[in-house]
Amino acid sequence: MIRSFLEDPNDRIHSQLIESIQWDIYAAFQKAYDAKKRDSILSIITFVNRTRNEAISKSATEILQQLHFMPVHFFKISENNNEFRNIVLEQQSIALKTNWLVLKYKHEKLIQTENSKTAKAVVEKFYLGVISFFHVITESLSSDELQKAYSEFNQMSGERYTHQLNSPRSEFLRKQRNIGINPTILQEYKINLEKQFFLQYTHRRVALSIKSWFIYLYSMDRIKLDKLQFIYQKINQNYFVFENLIDDMNYIIDYGESGTFGLNNWDFTEREAGKTYSPPSIRHWILHGVLAHLLRPNSIQFDIDMITYRPDLFLLFEDAVKLLKNYKENIEKWKDFFGIHFAPDTKDVIDQRVVTTKLLELFDERARPVQNFFEQLKIMRDNYETQIVKSQQLDETLVTKFKQSLAEAWKEQCHSFNLFEQFEAIDVKEDPAGLTYLGQSTLLERMKVMFVENGHQEIVGITDIGAGVGRATDYTFIDTILENKKESTEFNSTNSSIDNALNILTESGYSPNLIIIPPELSYRGDLLKSKDYVPQWQESSNHEGINRMGNYKGIPIISFYTTNLTNQIICCQFEKAFRLELFEASHLFYKRLNINVRELTVEEIKDKFEKAPDYWRTDSNGLKFSDSQALSRVATSILLEIWSRGKFIIKDNNAIAISLIKEI
Repeated sequence: MIRSFLEDPNDRIHSQLIESIQWDIYAAFQKAYDAKKRDSILSIITFVNRTRNEAISKSATEILQQLHFMPVHFFKISENNNEFRNIVLEQQSIALKTNWLVLKYKHEKLIQTENSKTAKAVVEKFYLGVISFFHVITESLSSDELQKAYSEFNQMSGERYTHQLNSPRSEFLRKQRNIGINPTILQEYKINLEKQFFLQYTHRRVALSIKSWFIYLYSMDRIKLDKLQFIYQKINQNYFVFENLIDDMNYIIDYGESGTFGLNNWDFTEREAGKTYSPPSIRHWILHGVLAHLLRPNSIQFDIDMITYRPDLFLLFEDAVKLLKNYKENIEKWKDFFGIHFAPDTKDVIDQRVVTTKLLELFDERARPVQNFFEQLKIMRDNYETQIVKSQQLDETLVTKFKQSLAEAWKEQCHSFNLFEQFEAIDVKEDPAGLTYLGQSTLLERMKVMFVENGHQEIVGITDIGAGVGRATDYTFIDTILENKKESTEFNSTNSSIDNALNILTESGYSPNLIIIPPELSYRGDLLKSKDYVPQWQESSNHEGINRMGNYKGIPIISFYTTNLTNQIICCQFEKAFRLELFEASHLFYKRLNINVRELTVEEIKDKFEKAPDYWRTDSNGLKFSDSQALSRVATSILLEIWSRGKFIIKDNNAIAISLIKEI
């Protein structure tokens, strides 16, 4: 049946039947193993390997799908019998190399053609079996037992291609450097290399995955150092340029998480059935392998212009910094693996603290250029996105939406204006001359990203600026009262203080209609226990526009959340005590609030930078930018103006009475 399928891989009848063949082969191998029939085991292995060769030759991916895990199953079945396990190990290692030679002969050229999809699928199916086999045997066997298997693995690498890369890379850099490396041209160059060396690239990525996984296991104390040292030294894997290392890592992250090589199922422990869990993050453990290559003594070329832009480059920087910090904090664990040693030139006993300090210094020497690589990646990402944002005009729809949100937040918090409106104590002005600016002008640093279509980002909590301006307006009102009216007697209780202020007003012929208390008294003190106090939720009347907490003896009580209102209680007959002169115009929000959002002028950009150059050259992570890059960062800032124009006036000081409380 397999033979018939190989003659016509598109035959759906044979395709359906072939799906059960793998289980028949497993059963046959299990039977031969149980009977300890060496010749039968060899015959089954030989049959599978020859079939795999033919499936590779004929691009029969469905056959490969059934065969690629067989080396793993054969190994797991024979794992506890040294003789048969060694047979499987030796035969399968040699067979995989033989399969690779067929793969290289039949598909290496096809991958470079327009009809490369099938050829790539064959390569990926084959390497899924390779990585699964070497993953399992490396976890299970000792270093001595793995020697021959990894010797065969390394012969699949086609290492000569690394030298072939130098010439086209040098030529590409020579041509492009004079005119500046265009990202599109760089991407085309890398796509062509991927086609030309796809087989070798795939092997290199498999090698990086295996190394990285076992470094991760060592970090989790799952394997010993001598085992890790063997794995790392035995697997041939060379990176002469930084971009290849980063590109391989990104490929593994992108495709591994979607199932390539089966990496998304790798785990370091058996999980209990029926329970939800998340396997180890590929992004996390692959970075161990990348950092290991960079931290161990190696020579690698770094050229930021050859790095392909990705939006998640900044994540690499943050994750790399965390891992480097972890390595340093556990230097005793990692020093031998990274080859960091300190041998004092003395026979005297050396304080261990001195040795540790020196080891940390040596680690910093290694880690500093590595961290700089990743800093450059983050700077690259920042510059790329900065230029995208800088080049765009503000999107009026986004600006309008932002303004509306600010206005709503302002109205929600500007309680003083509502009070004056409720008591009909507003004098509307058509000319703002002589009125105070109640608001602010703010530089929204690097927030142009909120107002552009390409690369748009929402900034959480930014509309709090509107709420803050509303609250600041209230503070101005309270400050106006406190600056113009002296306090009277101090009392021990809230009720006594309120009663005193009310008595002062009524004895002077006023009819108090508002009580203002410090915010703390809204939830503690004797007021809440008074029989004369009615909380807002029990009131029968509705006082719209007044953010009230209740009433005392029928008089509304409110509070303003300002630090200046500490132990003062203000009672007043509002409409006689105060007036608000307020500028209104139809183009303003609610006829009262002006909001302007605009970009900085060239002169303003230069001025902002010159006033604080070091600030703009450095970001929150300590990354350093050139002057031109820093100026671009300034240019992605936005100037926000938000204000109303008004003036709080004390109309009649005698219509206000203030009492103090000794302690709140």
